Amino acid sequence: MLGCIILLSWIFVDIFSKCLKKLKIMEETPEFVVDEKLGSYFECLSVWDRKTWLAQEVHSNQELGIFTMGDWTREQLRTAKSHETKVLKNAVNYELICN
Repeated sequence: MLGCIILLSWIFVDIFSKCLKKLKIMEETPEFVVDEKLGSYFECLSVWDRKTWLAQEVHSNQELGIFTMGDWTREQLRTAKSHETKVLKNAVNYELICN
């Protein structure tokens, strides 16, 4: 019952805000596009982090039979070039047990 009330109120607010925008009473919020010239996720990892993550994955595959990533991800870890200026620090993945 509570979920239905929340859903209906959310729909009502959405429709109400669209009407206000059509009547030009409320302004539309512009979307800002920010391009920081970053590389891909794998390019922003340090070489050490990529090698460590890949070594953990290879060990898990060979010794334990556990696969936590696909072939494409493993290949990206192996072949990506590091970004010169922007590098992620600390936890590079969301595997909480590994961090």
